[in-house]
Amino acid sequence: MDTTLPLPFLPSVDLGKGATESENGLTQKQLSYLGCVHFAASSHNVDTLLQFLQRHVSIEAYVDVTGIESTEGIVTILDAGARKVFVKSTQIEALSKFEERVIPVFEAQDASSTIKYTNGVFLTSGGDAKANLGRLRDSKTSPIFLATSTDNLESSVKLAAEYPVIPIIAATSLAIGEPSNGQISVDALIGETWTSDRADKLIPTVVTDEGGIALGLVYSSRESVAESIKTGTGVYQSRKRGLWYKGATSGDTQELVRISLDCDQDCLKFVVRQNGRGMKT
Repeated sequence: MDTTLPLPFLPSVDLGKGATESENGLTQKQLSYLGCVHFAASSHNVDTLLQFLQRHVSIEAYVDVTGIESTEGIVTILDAGARKVFVKSTQIEALSKFEERVIPVFEAQDASSTIKYTNGVFLTSGGDAKANLGRLRDSKTSPIFLATSTDNLESSVKLAAEYPVIPIIAATSLAIGEPSNGQISVDALIGETWTSDRADKLIPTVVTDEGGIALGLVYSSRESVAESIKTGTGVYQSRKRGLWYKGATSGDTQELVRISLDCDQDCLKFVVRQNGRGMKT
């Protein structure tokens, strides 16, 4: 999957509601660890969106601006820091100077056309998703973002893995650890995507501070990723002792800042705030 996203999926937040508490989805803090978010902009929520973009410059925001009619309004969102915007085909020409940050929405009339999506495409939930994904794959379009809904979430995630594409999933439908009520597990989405040549399927994990200074090389499992996001701390997988909660005995704890998967999907990266001495592997 060709993408600059830090993770193989994109969590979506309703600006009118925000992130829910953990029993119904991811908390705001847990969302921040993922480092990316999707919003749908409209005239009713644009002020809230702009405030978020200005306050959270380290979060990669992907914004559906098809609800914004004026080019000036879309430019304001780009200038405020949106990493990418999803636009109608009629909006593309007016945004030509932002070309690399503009991704068109796949529209019904495009199904039989030879349009080239050089920056990728956003496929909404309408129409024959599987047939359209086949056409886009044949044309080597990448990345492809796929809208999902709570009604067909499981099948959409399976479809995304099959092609593969990047599913956009509501934060309220995401869970840590064992999911419930039709939710999808974040650690499963990450763990089922990474590539490991080890029999135990552990993945090498580079741990750095916020300045990019390497603190250590450890291993992660799906279980340790879930615990790390759940607790907001550095939790890893010891090959001999099982889950390793950094600082549990030494007191030299780590606050989780960000988790990401590299482009080859064979290494995780944890960005942490180190409290006390560094880590020993």
